[in-house]
Amino acid sequence: MGRGRTILRILLHGFFLMSLNLFSIIVSIVLFRSVSIAEGGLMHSAVLLLINVSVYLLVLLLIRNMKSDVMDIDDFSMLAITLMISMALLPLFYHPLYFLVRGYWSSLGNLVLVWTFQIVANGLCLVLNHFWLNKNG
Repeated sequence: MGRGRTILRILLHGFFLMSLNLFSIIVSIVLFRSVSIAEGGLMHSAVLLLINVSVYLLVLLLIRNMKSDVMDIDDFSMLAITLMISMALLPLFYHPLYFLVRGYWSSLGNLVLVWTFQIVANGLCLVLNHFWLNKNG
């Protein structure tokens, strides 16, 4: 596979993960507010992780059923770079979205919390992809 195609796959995969993180955050906040439960805490984190990983695996399985390799992880370095890309893209979308919703800019502390979530959620998704799903296809 060409180097340009690999770079494009990494960028698209990183963007997809970052978008999925934002989607999961929004869905979990709406869910928790709809049942009048305060956001934050261990239960919110667990729901957020469940949404993120479930949607990732669903999309991955749909793409694999189309016989596409767009989300395949070739090696550990590709996994690490994809994770870093998703984290690097986050501030470009998170801060403007936060400003539109809240009316003020997010703090660095909020960004660090989301980065922490990304390390866990995206790391889990990528490891599942590489070591489990990628080897069974």
